[in-house]
Amino acid sequence: MPVCRPRPPTLFSLAPASPADYSQQHVPSGQIPKTITRPGTLDGIPESTPNMEFHRIKLLAEMQIAITALVTISVGLMACSDRNVGASSGVRDSLLRTKELLIHEGLPHQAFEPGALGTERLREDVEDIAGYPFYLPAVEVGEDEKNSLKLLLSSKKSISSFSGEKPCGGFHPDFAVSWTTAMNESFAALICFGCDEILFVSPSTRIRYDLSSSSISELKEVLARFKLKRPADHATSG
Repeated sequence: MPVCRPRPPTLFSLAPASPADYSQQHVPSGQIPKTITRPGTLDGIPESTPNMEFHRIKLLAEMQIAITALVTISVGLMACSDRNVGASSGVRDSLLRTKELLIHEGLPHQAFEPGALGTERLREDVEDIAGYPFYLPAVEVGEDEKNSLKLLLSSKKSISSFSGEKPCGGFHPDFAVSWTTAMNESFAALICFGCDEILFVSPSTRIRYDLSSSSISELKEVLARFKLKRPADHATSG
């Protein structure tokens, strides 16, 4: 399912005027100044208006359009956030129906550690999940960790609508948590501590979210002991 991001309406802006539009023509004393002609102006603005009046009307019209656009975007983002969080409810609820969780440790960062990534990619104990590389074998979590991860990853309070790309070199999962239900449905949650994001994936679902600050801290604490193979100097670079 694609990320729900409302498409902002196009902000209308008049094309730059030519110098002739704003040239001051000689007006004999006592006569009314000539008006400028602006074909294709905003609806409701006459094609011929006095120069100063035209600028005033144009400015007010553009301000109204900008305000309307901002309100539309804000309302759309709030609605999108609700829909987007709800879109992963099936994936998150499936966590509560599984008995086993597996932890997968991610390889070095593709942007910040390309050399280390290339070297680690040559290892035989590497697998791909949703196009991202992880070390093998996956590690089964204990009962306490499993309960903590289930609560964290299934809660809608842990996530919010994806706010856009972050200046962190691109999404890079430090860890993945995978599970399979009794109905043989496979799911995974890919966690990036560099972007503070999570990506829920299944054979038919791929939804990306921002993580809440509280869930980030708790996830780091739970997953700390699973840093086993990634080069230690870069194990939490994101």
